[in-house]
Amino acid sequence: MQLVILAAGMGTRLGALTRDIPKCFIEVLGETLLERALRVVTTATDLNRIVLVVGYKKELFRELIGSSYKGVPVSYVENDVYDQTNNIYSLYLASDLLTEDDTILVESDLVFEPDVIEKALRNTAPCSVVVDHYCSWMDGTVVRLTPEGRIKAFLRREEFSFHEVSQYYKTVNIYKLTKDFSQRLFVPYMGTYISSNGRNEYYESVFRLLVTVRPQAFSAVVLSGDKWEDLWYEVDDILDLDVAEALFSHDLTSLIQRDGGLWRFPRVWDFTTRKNPFFPPKGMQEEIAAYLGDYIKGKPSSMKVQRLLLSKYLNISSEYIQIYQGESSSLLEALGRASSDLVSYYCYADLDLPSTCSPTILSTGERLDLGSEGSSLLIVDESSSDLFLYAQTYIEEYTIRSHSNLVVIKDLGAILGIKEESWFVIVSSNERVHTEVYAANSHRRLSSLTEASLQIVGRYKKALKQSITQTQIETQAFVKDLEELPIFERVEYCGFYVRCRLIPSWQGQGEILRSRLYQEYQILFPEVNITYIDVFIQSPEANQYLLSGLREICTNK
Repeated sequence: MQLVILAAGMGTRLGALTRDIPKCFIEVLGETLLERALRVVTTATDLNRIVLVVGYKKELFRELIGSSYKGVPVSYVENDVYDQTNNIYSLYLASDLLTEDDTILVESDLVFEPDVIEKALRNTAPCSVVVDHYCSWMDGTVVRLTPEGRIKAFLRREEFSFHEVSQYYKTVNIYKLTKDFSQRLFVPYMGTYISSNGRNEYYESVFRLLVTVRPQAFSAVVLSGDKWEDLWYEVDDILDLDVAEALFSHDLTSLIQRDGGLWRFPRVWDFTTRKNPFFPPKGMQEEIAAYLGDYIKGKPSSMKVQRLLLSKYLNISSEYIQIYQGESSSLLEALGRASSDLVSYYCYADLDLPSTCSPTILSTGERLDLGSEGSSLLIVDESSSDLFLYAQTYIEEYTIRSHSNLVVIKDLGAILGIKEESWFVIVSSNERVHTEVYAANSHRRLSSLTEASLQIVGRYKKALKQSITQTQIETQAFVKDLEELPIFERVEYCGFYVRCRLIPSWQGQGEILRSRLYQEYQILFPEVNITYIDVFIQSPEANQYLLSGLREICTNK
């Protein structure tokens, strides 16, 4: 078995990082991509030879690696026209070596775990293609599989359809080729393809042809999207480099600090976000998708128009409505400046407002005494009120108009399942409140996508009501399951989340629990308290996955 690494390219998308070094000399966690690949593969299997196909800054390879790596001889193949050709020509230059041994073919811009290579090695097909389930962040060659796990087709770019992505697999750019496959099929076809199409092509185009004439020669090695040991990432630009650092460090903090964008991390189960897991429904998503181009290209309306939309949804005059985008802590600072007297905070679940406010938790049937004009400002957060039976609402025309000391806050994006941006609705008849919130608002309008969602949500009111009921039922069932775990002495329903109070022997070990959930099960939690952990409700599938992880931790403390 030999290892062939294609490393001739310039890596221009990495900008200044590759001005003086090849792309695979970029470091992830203090180790170059090249050295990591060599370490992982040589650990996984015995090699007869390592072949490095080099071009850009080729002299640096010999300085770094030399003539052998951990006792394995290293051969160099030089592509002196690397800036005029593509990977098919780089690989074709190594044709003679490909026909001498079975080959593991790896592209040099990959970061991957040892299990990825070991799975490829266990596959006995003439051409083993390592693939993963297609995700939105991926780019490059995509394949379809047969029910038996063989490669059905390598798709051309024009054949790709986002309507069928659930059926697609992305090639990881790791292949295992038998000596016979290279001799009889791959190398001859590659030569013919270059003669007909030129050197500025991709070797995957040859696979695309071969799979139509020798489909039985190809087999897929499918990676699991929810296991750390199957982890891989392709580094093409500086954002990829940042993501790779976060993924392979297994560091909780680096992901928490990203404060979103976790769709780039499909293996991570996110329990950090407050949202309605059952809304928007499929029909509403399809309606948004049908006009997404218009929303992206179109400028959003003024705040005046957006307040009218909210007025229609909340059934209250738009003059009482203000929109705030940003963190809740900054919003509360602005509200504090609107009062020269005391400020009192109320909510239905204490995560609705920052703990620095010392909020009073409202009982679901309780009605506040709003007092008279000129009394202290009363701030009521109704972000979770929809999820509590018999919870009182103060977003009423007469109530708001009659009590200028009342301010109602609502994280409407959470209940509507629209977390594209952090925004709150503020309802009050207090002019100073409006002035301070407007002044503190760095954005004067919501995005077109959020605005469009508010425009059409009225057609889905029945589905919204059903989703709230579903969330309540799911949460209550989740509470019962969590109560059976021996590490919790009490589990409380809190609307969008449940509060799990740790038994005395586990108190103070919340961070250990949080770390284990991430390290062992890829479950991401927000910060934990000494005596309890808060779990945001997610989809039933995600909740059950969390339960299984917690059960295993309880069993293997």
